[in-house]
Amino acid sequence: MNAISKTVAPGDTAALTEALRADLQANHSNIPDALRQLKAWVVWKVAHNDPVRGKFGKVPVYPTNGGNRCGTQGSPEDRAGLGTWEQAFAAFQRDPSLAGVGIAMLPDFGVVALDADKCVSQLDGRPSVADHAHALCGSTYTETSPSGSGVRAFWLQAGLSRTAG
Repeated sequence: MNAISKTVAPGDTAALTEALRADLQANHSNIPDALRQLKAWVVWKVAHNDPVRGKFGKVPVYPTNGGNRCGTQGSPEDRAGLGTWEQAFAAFQRDPSLAGVGIAMLPDFGVVALDADKCVSQLDGRPSVADHAHALCGSTYTETSPSGSGVRAFWLQAGLSRTAG
């Protein structure tokens, strides 16, 4: 089950949004500068909360115009709607219906991502990442996935500058 949604009633997207917002407010400074510099950011809303599966849906929103992300990803129209980290975080702060901020994964951004599910467990009340996931993700920016049982890690391809996160 989603770590955050464990404390949220089934189907209560407003409470889930509030909990996700609080988590981002507490951890937003962990985003590395190299990722912040990309004009690759969106904000998102919770579409639904499925506590049985421990998942929730996300609707990506352009931070520059407030419209839902649609059409062909990477098209000139799509890229025009993407924002910088500062634009995305400012949009997030202005609009309480937004639950989070995310990065668009377009090939020319030079970002490689890994989404590893079910590799985090609790050990003495603290999260413990499985050895194989830690070996892969230990040297880059890594965050706990919304499920609370996985990790997402991001690398910049060779040739791009990287700031440790």
